[in-house]
Amino acid sequence: MSSKLNDGQETNLRKQQKTSDVFVNSRNTGADGRDSECTKYQQKRVSREVDASVGRTAIYRTVGGILGLFREVMREAYDYIDAHGERLEKRLIDHKDKKASFLEKSAALEKEIARLLEQVEKLPEETPAEEE
Repeated sequence: MSSKLNDGQETNLRKQQKTSDVFVNSRNTGADGRDSECTKYQQKRVSREVDASVGRTAIYRTVGGILGLFREVMREAYDYIDAHGERLEKRLIDHKDKKASFLEKSAALEKEIARLLEQVEKLPEETPAEEE
């Protein structure tokens, strides 16, 4: 993808990447000189085959950044999936409780209706004059 627009200006994406690269490169090493945890957010990407001209430190930073980002994405995905599973389990328990309550109340209503019908059947037959 070209970094130039039709009028010759750089795109905002390219400008943001340059700003991000400066910020990332300024904080890549910790107090002891080794790569810090911040390299996991590094935005650099290797655009050619890795060879001796790149340098071991640059390779470690790049690969370490990719690995750190991968681990973060995996952790977030696992957390989301786990939380979603918990929500589903809770909804299933709620469903079972509501279903049990519905069946219990339905059975009680059915029993009451059947009892009333039995009482009506025991009543003497009405004469036509009494119905009016």
